[in-house]
Amino acid sequence: MSVQPRIAPLLSDSLRAAVLTDGRPLRQIAAQASVPVSSISRFTRRERGLSCHAMDRVAGVLGVQLRPASRSP
Repeated sequence: MSVQPRIAPLLSDSLRAAVLTDGRPLRQIAAQASVPVSSISRFTRRERGLSCHAMDRVAGVLGVQLRPASRSP
């Protein structure tokens, strides 16, 4: 079985980058998203994932939206 190369970054990678570059303290992001700061901290260190519900809440706080990748003709 061959492994397909990733074309786009994973959703979690994009959200992790948004958290890390936002500039707000993790504690503030966590409080606004109603997600434990320990969960976000572990997520940013790649120790754990976040549930879809938690990802939705964090993305909402950060203003991150999911959009389809542009396709080449």
